[in-house]
Amino acid sequence: MPTVDLNWSKNAAVGVSGVTDFDDAREAAESTQGSTNTSSANILSVRFLRSSGRGGAQYGFTRSYLAFDFTGYTTGTITNLAFHWTGTTTSSTAQSVGLVKTTAFGSSTNFDNYASTAWWDSLDMSTTYTSGMSWPDSTSAQSVSLNSGAVTFAQSNSYLQFAICNSAYDIPGLNPGSDVSLTSYGNWSSNRMFLRFTYADAAYNRKINSVVAASGNKIDSVVYTDVSKVNSIAPS
Repeated sequence: MPTVDLNWSKNAAVGVSGVTDFDDAREAAESTQGSTNTSSANILSVRFLRSSGRGGAQYGFTRSYLAFDFTGYTTGTITNLAFHWTGTTTSSTAQSVGLVKTTAFGSSTNFDNYASTAWWDSLDMSTTYTSGMSWPDSTSAQSVSLNSGAVTFAQSNSYLQFAICNSAYDIPGLNPGSDVSLTSYGNWSSNRMFLRFTYADAAYNRKINSVVAASGNKIDSVVYTDVSKVNSIAPS
C-alpha cells in the first residue's frame, strides 16, 4: 500500500486587523490583507491579536485556507491521513490551532482562487478535521492526524478544503477580554504544506469462472481482497 504526498492546489494566508470589535473582525465581510497561492518561506499563517490603546481594544485575525485534489483516490481505502507543515522561528510561543471546513475555493476540483469575501462566509466552524494541534516556534517539520470526517468528505467529493484557525479564540468565538498576541509563521516553499496518507486500491470484485470475489476466495493463492486488477481489468 503506497504512501501518497498530496500537495495543495490553492492556498491563501489572509487576515483582517485594526478592527475595534471582536465579532466584526472575526466575521468580517472580507479579508483585507495577506497572500494567495503563496510559496513564501516565511509568511504569517495564523494569528489572533487583541491590543489595547488610547482608543480601546483592537482585534486582528489571520487564517490559512488550503485546497487539495483527491481525484484518483476515491474508490480505494485511505488510512493515516495527516496534515504536514513547517513553521519558522518568526512565530510567537506555540499557538493552539485547528482545521475547520471551508468552501473558499468552490465546490469542485476546478478550484477557484481565494476571494476576499470567502473570509467568513466560507467557514463551517462547527466541522473540524482535527482534535487540535500546536503550531510551535520552530523550523522542525510538524504533522497532525485528520479525523474520519476529513477522509469521508475527501473520498465523497474528490477534494478536501480546510482553514487553519486559532482554536482558543477564533474557532469558538471567544473574546478573551484582555490583550493577547499569538502569531504563527509558516514556510510555504517547496510544498512544505501537504497531506500524507496510505492508499490501497479497491479489491477486485468481479466474478472469475462464476465465483464472486470474497475474502475467502483466492486467485493464484492471492486473496481477492488484495487484488485490484486481473489481466489489466479493474473492478467496475
